[in-house]
Amino acid sequence: MKYYFYLFILIFALALPCYVHADIFITEIMYDNSGSDTGREWIEIFNSGGELVDITDWKFFDDSNHVLNEPPKNASRGSLLLSSGVYIILTGDASLFISENSSYYGSVIDTVMSLKNTSGQVGILNAEGTEVDKVLYGQEIGANGDGNSLQKTSSGWTASSPTLGSSAFSISINQNNNSNNSSNQNISSNQATSSNNTRPDLRPQMYAFAGEDKTVIVGADTFFEGKAFGLENKKLENADFLWNFGDGSIKKGEKVLHSYNYPGKYVIFLDVSSGEFSTTDRINVNALPADIIISNIGRTDKDNFVEIYNKTNRELDLSWWRLQVDNNFFTLPKNTIILPNQKIIFSKNTTNLITKENSIVNLLYPNGSLAVSFNKNEDIGSKISYQNSNVTQTNKNLLNLNEEANKSVNIVAEMKKNSNEANNSASVVNSEIIENTASNKDIFKWVIALFSVILLSIVSYLYVRKNSTRGEQKDQEDIEKISNEIEIFESPH
Repeated sequence: MKYYFYLFILIFALALPCYVHADIFITEIMYDNSGSDTGREWIEIFNSGGELVDITDWKFFDDSNHVLNEPPKNASRGSLLLSSGVYIILTGDASLFISENSSYYGSVIDTVMSLKNTSGQVGILNAEGTEVDKVLYGQEIGANGDGNSLQKTSSGWTASSPTLGSSAFSISINQNNNSNNSSNQNISSNQATSSNNTRPDLRPQMYAFAGEDKTVIVGADTFFEGKAFGLENKKLENADFLWNFGDGSIKKGEKVLHSYNYPGKYVIFLDVSSGEFSTTDRINVNALPADIIISNIGRTDKDNFVEIYNKTNRELDLSWWRLQVDNNFFTLPKNTIILPNQKIIFSKNTTNLITKENSIVNLLYPNGSLAVSFNKNEDIGSKISYQNSNVTQTNKNLLNLNEEANKSVNIVAEMKKNSNEANNSASVVNSEIIENTASNKDIFKWVIALFSVILLSIVSYLYVRKNSTRGEQKDQEDIEKISNEIEIFESPH
């Protein structure tokens, strides 16, 4: 008896995964999109069971196995939790798929995908590596480059226009499936929906969409709009929206405004509920400090404007910001984008704002708080003129220093010239005295004259040398001082 009990437990445990996984199957294949195929191939899978299925660690294969990237990796969207009656898309480029299929709001999972355009196979494996569903396809069925996709029907596969998030035929959701049937056995005709153990797929297939990832400015109100879709991607009415902005703030409503007080990266969760059903979506928000100025204004009747300059290396969204000139206001329209390191000029003809000589010009956040005021020192043209004037003054200073240096050199040369002339004068006097003494035979007078000449030469020499040395030292000091000033001026600050 004990042996049969353990055998029963073992059989039940082995059968349980089959019960869950058998309800996941492939419903649509885009193997050869019109135009380029690169990144534009996709398949759709569907949960026909009555239980939530976690496909984390599952794999997609197209002759090779590929992991499923968990959102938001590689621009994936939604969740790897596949609710009952829900479709999701597996694609080779989630970002490209979302941009080309803006009307689809379901989960989009990025993976590696390279489908052959003639014939091939696609499939999904569960976390244990067991094959859950596999489809062999070929271009003889159709959908080869004409914009159609291959779609699973009750009678087999056919080519038709894509039906993202829905099916071209009636699908039953198994509530009490205790068999180990293949995924194909979960496809039924309209008549099968009346069976006691199945019911029509009429449950709201809810999807929440919180928008795309955003980059916002600290202190500025940012607009957030949530969306909720039910059966066949129809918008849900009277759904409840609850936003968690990741900074401790929670707001209710389909459309809300929120501002961040501090820079950082935040995760926003949107919870949507309708009756007994609920779903969620998340986005990432990067809040950055504003580095924007009113760079210039025009004050004349013919040239009256307000110029705003983005000093950052990223584009900024100025939707619903306001310009204030004195007591008059102008609200910037939605999607007013200022590119990195660029400026926008708002003319009086557009804003009806008139700037005068003493006007107060402000840029306000959408909530009315002050973002920045006009400052003449921030005027870009003034900065350039100021920098140019600095360069001109610098050149003038250099020329003045060069002139002073040349004057000092000329002074030293003049002093040396005077010293040489003094020496030459002493030599002439010495020669004349010697000649006069030679003609005078009086030895005593000759000795006195010679002594006088020698004494005069010594005194002259010392006097000239002293003045020359002092002048050279002073000139040298002046030159060194000027050189030091030039080095200080030319050295980088």
